[in-house]
Amino acid sequence: SMTGRSLACKMAATFGVYAAFGFMFGTHWLVMLCLVQRNDRLIASVLILGGYILPLTVFGVGGAWCRSSGHYKSCPDGEDMSRKCLVHTQAREYQTVYVLHYVGLSWFICCALIDFIHLGSWTCAAHRGERLRLFCSPTFVASPWYMGCVCACVVSLTVVWLGVVDWSTGGFNLFRFSLGLLALIILVVGIVAGSLHLKSTWSQRHQLDRIETTGPSIDRTS
Repeated sequence: SMTGRSLACKMAATFGVYAAFGFMFGTHWLVMLCLVQRNDRLIASVLILGGYILPLTVFGVGGAWCRSSGHYKSCPDGEDMSRKCLVHTQAREYQTVYVLHYVGLSWFICCALIDFIHLGSWTCAAHRGERLRLFCSPTFVASPWYMGCVCACVVSLTVVWLGVVDWSTGGFNLFRFSLGLLALIILVVGIVAGSLHLKSTWSQRHQLDRIETTGPSIDRTS
């Protein structure tokens, strides 16, 4: 049918643009800008800028600054970088920029993963003329919960990376460490999604209890 073909074309466009470096630059939100209702166009624009462009800029500028001459001090154990070297050897200014560099990377990776989870449901919702929602819950994307989920992921990653795991670029399995961080993102996202659904369930039960307590409203105009 025409409706099915239209949805298929929109799905192909959304996932195609996402795969074509949309996961880095947020360009899949440009497709969403053409599909979503007016109420979601502002949040789509904000997410392109705040979810991807600004973090990517922080990541790139911070990395360039850290690699420029005069800022980096050689690590005593011969590695390029490690948590021990970052905390105990590098200057405070370098530590700050390096952490911001990492936070920028973490931020748009978290946004990219959260968006990928939602691409199918968001495209279907836009096709039906509905608002975009988080994790198929009643909560709209245009709410503090989206950025709250991203912040929770970034804070969790930063705490583990900076304060828990003694990582190093020399003699350390960075691939397994990266997989562990990815699993942590998925865990945090799952917790947020579960919290949203519990919040929705509690709200519905609260409304039902209030109706049972007060009784149905009576139309006094008749």
